[in-house]
Amino acid sequence: MERIKVFTFALVGCCVIWSAPATAVIMTEIVGTFSDPIYAGTVANGGGLYDNSTTAPPTTSATANSLQWGTEPTVPTNGTNYSSLTFTGAFVPLSGSLTPITLGQITYVNGTSALNSLIFGATLTFSLNGVALGSDQVIITTTQNSYSGLGLTSAQLRTDADYINICGAGSNICSTGISAYENTEGASTYSSGLTVALLGTYQYDPSITLTGANYVSGDGTVDTRIAGGVPEASTWAMIIVGFLGLGWLAHRRGASGAVRFA
Repeated sequence: MERIKVFTFALVGCCVIWSAPATAVIMTEIVGTFSDPIYAGTVANGGGLYDNSTTAPPTTSATANSLQWGTEPTVPTNGTNYSSLTFTGAFVPLSGSLTPITLGQITYVNGTSALNSLIFGATLTFSLNGVALGSDQVIITTTQNSYSGLGLTSAQLRTDADYINICGAGSNICSTGISAYENTEGASTYSSGLTVALLGTYQYDPSITLTGANYVSGDGTVDTRIAGGVPEASTWAMIIVGFLGLGWLAHRRGASGAVRFA
């Protein structure tokens, strides 16, 4: 009888051990910290060069993962008079991932802040469980607006959109444009912030590589538009005149005889 009890307890113990779950994967949150805001840059679409090093208000940061520039007036206007950039990290395996996964989301609110309070970039450093994985440069390109009012077309909204590119040693998405619509245009109230998921690989040894950016929500687009990519109307006119001039020169050369090549 005693042997039967011992055998039964042993059998139950084996079943418990056999059915025990595998070791749980340790998950922790990717942290993205902004630093070193850049106060000098060019406003696209004819806005010109601005150096706000001495005029821009201190960049406020409610948390370590958020930048805000510009100020809200006493009487709010249609939309916000400040812009903001926020990174929200995803929970990922502490061991790392060599397959692209979502590392977090970046949200850009394109406010109506004055030109003398703009910032044109910042450094974004990623860390995991207190270990820095790497840093990339966030390039913020603002535009001189060409359109105003509500009911704008998609092309008009894109022309006036402010957008960012994330470049650096840990980024393969430098040519990906994250374009956020102006928050006083194109809607009955104002546009919502554009949220984009950042995908990439990382190792805890440490290293990180951004491999993609996917639209999540908000008013804007994610495409291959590169900073400074929309010529203003006068620029288009100069380009057309230039082509006409080249055509006229080619016609004159053709009329005066064959062209001789060296």
